[in-house]
Amino acid sequence: MRKFVAIIGAVAVIGATASAVDMGGRIGFGVGPYPGGSIWEPAYFSMRIGIMEPLVIEPSIVYYSDVTDDKIDSIKTTISNMGVGVRGLFPFLKGETANLYGTFGFGFDMPKTIGDYYSTGGANMTTSGIAYSVFFGLALERFINENFSVCISSESSYSGSSSKTEVKSGTTTTTTDETTATELLFGNTRFRLMFFWYL
Repeated sequence: MRKFVAIIGAVAVIGATASAVDMGGRIGFGVGPYPGGSIWEPAYFSMRIGIMEPLVIEPSIVYYSDVTDDKIDSIKTTISNMGVGVRGLFPFLKGETANLYGTFGFGFDMPKTIGDYYSTGGANMTTSGIAYSVFFGLALERFINENFSVCISSESSYSGSSSKTEVKSGTTTTTTDETTATELLFGNTRFRLMFFWYL
């Protein structure tokens, strides 16, 4: 929530300037970390296309994988996610070196968690599923120079998901849980930091 308030607070700074960053006809390539991950481990990859002033279209893909090994409990956990999405950005407040966008988009994700219990002869538990979301919010893009920018966004979302948990021991696989869910969340549910390079 604090990040969302910080974006709103930037309105006063941007609004003090008169001219705008023109996005018409521009193409940019972006990269950013997974939420909660290291800034040095890129997971989001996107492209910004200024197809018509002032609308900007941003298709994106995400790939994330993290492995932790808990030797006390003898479990190695692998968390991964692959997804695609697209959003539109409309600059409703423009500054000399920055734009504040209203955003709207949708995406699909395929999260997976694998727990390998190596103390029990190779048993593992896998939770996998698919999720979709429709999201909307704000994005603040600050241009460092003509070709480089930093963008932070905070969005609310309506999402749905389904998942299945399977436990495999030896040659036996058992489904232990199947769930579906939908939820509408307001506030900072999708925070993202991106770095863009424009042609």
